[in-house]
Amino acid sequence: MGNIAGWIKRPTSVPGLDPLGSQAPCINLYGQLLPGITNVTDRARYYSLYPWFVWAFDRKEPKGDLAKFEELYRRADCLFTLIAEHHARTTDQNNERHGAAMVGRLKLLPALTALEAGKKLSLSDYATRDEVPKRYFMNRLGGLGQYYAGTLFDLGLMEGGGQSWMKYTKERGAVIAQAVEKAVDSALFFKTIKENVISLEKLEKLSAFCPCKLGKSMEEHTYLVDMFFDRKGVYGEEGKSRRRSLGLLLKLVDDARDQDVNDANLSTFRGCVYGGSLGDKQTWQLHESLRVTREGWSIYQRNEMLSLSAQAMFCVGLHLLKGQQKFQTIEEFGNWFSKCDVVTRAVKSLKVKTFDEALLSAKATLPSLADWRNEKHEFQICELMLSKYYEDVDDPPLVEVVAAALRLAVALSSRDDSKVLPYGSMPFQEGFLADYPINLASFRRAISESWSGLTMQEFAAWLVREWGLNTHLHVALRKFRHASYSTFRVRPTDQGLLVENDVVPPARTNPRLWQAFQILLDIGATTRDTNTGTLSLTKLGKSLLENMHEH
Repeated sequence: MGNIAGWIKRPTSVPGLDPLGSQAPCINLYGQLLPGITNVTDRARYYSLYPWFVWAFDRKEPKGDLAKFEELYRRADCLFTLIAEHHARTTDQNNERHGAAMVGRLKLLPALTALEAGKKLSLSDYATRDEVPKRYFMNRLGGLGQYYAGTLFDLGLMEGGGQSWMKYTKERGAVIAQAVEKAVDSALFFKTIKENVISLEKLEKLSAFCPCKLGKSMEEHTYLVDMFFDRKGVYGEEGKSRRRSLGLLLKLVDDARDQDVNDANLSTFRGCVYGGSLGDKQTWQLHESLRVTREGWSIYQRNEMLSLSAQAMFCVGLHLLKGQQKFQTIEEFGNWFSKCDVVTRAVKSLKVKTFDEALLSAKATLPSLADWRNEKHEFQICELMLSKYYEDVDDPPLVEVVAAALRLAVALSSRDDSKVLPYGSMPFQEGFLADYPINLASFRRAISESWSGLTMQEFAAWLVREWGLNTHLHVALRKFRHASYSTFRVRPTDQGLLVENDVVPPARTNPRLWQAFQILLDIGATTRDTNTGTLSLTKLGKSLLENMHEH
């Protein structure tokens, strides 16, 4: 009976990520454009400190087993963070240079504050794997296991070890580890983690481990710069892609400062790559190698805005459906949705009656692609849509969100060029897009085959019905097939369509660019003015940008 009861038991329901699968093409695109950096590899120095620790453990604990490795590693992970935070507090208090995004930082900040107040600090209290409030990280191998391992494997710095923990590679991992060893006091570091008790004096003496000290470790620094920019050409096409995307960020920093436009940041980057300009209506002047990369990021951004438009309409549908059980089918709800007050008022505000009419109007009135700072540009329409939704995620202004989502979808449609492949030269594995119905290829087909001839209210209903509820059921069912939990946010039941869980707002993807900006700061290619907050290139940054022309 127990097995039978388990079989018929309702699966655990979780909100899940990407309910429409619309983010998957975007994630694939930025993965191609910026390999070797992920949305959780926040600091450059972990790329060298983690291989160094494994290398140093082998030498200092030749008979050490997995349990010993885990114990000392977790203490070391905590110590890295404490060193960085202490160095920030005792120098310029600039967290971006020192402790920002260090592993377990939020849990360890109170520990350091207590230490400064004269209380005892034992690393084991935070490095423990026991489920206690002080535990810095649940993953057995902390930040290495959770965030950096896959990337370090891909870059050839580390590999799987025969004793079930990670090992450094002789060709690359050992080389960078030996470079770190020359710049730090490894004897004191290991003595500290073994003794377990921390003092402010020890943290001060170990300051060479702080991320800000990377520039003082010359060989380590050179190795990391060579790796991120693939200056020795050892990483093939992935190395070229990473170098060019980092180079595009350097170019943005340089041009943003020279032309007195908005500071170089993620939002500005999105606009610049999509519009092909700095927002001044003029073409962004780029070297050929960077121009191709900019076009790749432009495709990503176009797909991102399409995804956000679809997500917004889906969320509106869930808000209107939530708490009701009078709709037996998606088609029935779609028919009601097309006539509901929210859609009627939203369409009325657009002052067009059909999709074809809206498309012609957009082609005639949209600003140029380069004029992406214009409030009528699709880039700004997308920003407006998200800001309206996030005014109150529990009770968003649905009419305004629908109006903006429809305007965004129409604007993107008006820019579509049938003479150009939807994804340009960006490749996907065969069959990849079949699992993700919302993509730039299906978007092009929908413009001519599905949306032409529809009224705007029918168009809104199509988006909610086909790219909303039907696509969600397709994606959630596929996920359910491979997992023991359910990500359904709406389910057909005997009582009608039932919305489960809270309505999760439309979300951007994280294209690793914040991490890339931070890594450029960490390696000293850029610097931030503490008064204005603006970025500028250093001598190294200018040299790296100039060398883009050589590749």
